Amino acid sequence: MKYTYKIRPYQLGDEEKIDSLLNLVFKGWPKIDLDCNSIEHWRWKYKDSTEKSYIVVTEIDENIIGCHHGMTFRIKFGDKFFKCHYGADMAVNPSFRRRGISNRQIEFLNTLRRKDGIDVVLMIANPNTLDNLSRKFPRLPFAVLNLVKIKDIGKQLDNTPVQNPWLIRMGFTLQKLLWNISNLINRQDVVPPQLQIRGIGIFDNRIDSFCREVLKNYDFIFVRHREYLNWRFCDPRAGNFIVRQAEENEDVVGYSILRINKYKKDYPIGYIVDLHALPGRDDVVGALVSDAVSFFENNDVNIINCQVVKGHSHAKILKRNGFFDSQIKIHLFYSSLGQKEFSKILEKIPAGKVYLSWGDHDSLPVDIPRY
Repeated sequence: MKYTYKIRPYQLGDEEKIDSLLNLVFKGWPKIDLDCNSIEHWRWKYKDSTEKSYIVVTEIDENIIGCHHGMTFRIKFGDKFFKCHYGADMAVNPSFRRRGISNRQIEFLNTLRRKDGIDVVLMIANPNTLDNLSRKFPRLPFAVLNLVKIKDIGKQLDNTPVQNPWLIRMGFTLQKLLWNISNLINRQDVVPPQLQIRGIGIFDNRIDSFCREVLKNYDFIFVRHREYLNWRFCDPRAGNFIVRQAEENEDVVGYSILRINKYKKDYPIGYIVDLHALPGRDDVVGALVSDAVSFFENNDVNIINCQVVKGHSHAKILKRNGFFDSQIKIHLFYSSLGQKEFSKILEKIPAGKVYLSWGDHDSLPVDIPRY
């Protein structure tokens, strides 16, 4: 049967139809435990964000059979700032796939992006989109690691089946043995006596000056500020994030964002979602990591995930605290939308000056697939 469909921007009143489509395609959306319904989460994410969101739908006879969402951020590249579009939550009803709808939605979005002066589009691949993105777009030239700390490898393998589990178990056992030996040789991070780490419900004005100092230390980073952090991590509709702030003499010297994804009630997954300290304060990073580990252990979480760029100083500190490379790959692609200087800047940025975390993703997976 031949259908006539149209692609258009979101209109007020589309929310329920979009929500139904996302739940159908993803077999439950957004696959995180929430204290609100999924429509309220959608409104937080796309209608109440600190920057403009892009929402495109495909309609047939007043039924929404496709959608593509995008969020806008500012990113620092070198000493310049670019407007970045982050693609998220793209779906096409299974009955209407292989008709070019997804590509036409992207073309429609590109028209809106260029009109609004978007400089670059970032895309994070999933198993369904990896091959397609690999053919069409360049990768970001940074190796992004997912470091994990696992208490009981048997419990992890029971809940997340993998090929050759005996090999994973053997590798984990060896990693843990080497870590124990290293701990006997090397001294642990020393926590400054004047440092205090406490839970907060909202970031206050002090966080803006802290973020400005952090920003100076990086050549590739999503720009953070008070308004963004409070929207991203402190709005209840976003999910149950735990915000831990490190202070010295009432000054903010670091923070961490923690999250337990309890969508799988029998096996919750822990994340260090975001973690920053003032430049040169590895002692604060170590204290925040240790604090995070204690939080997850007290909440009976078996696995903790933390994303970090290979070569970043945080990786060494995480490994001293029992984290190791999970060998899970994070695939990041970009489209510069005609900004030739973007690619040139990327080539010159050292890995130690790049910051990417789970907080820069649009969601936290229930399982992190090996692909």
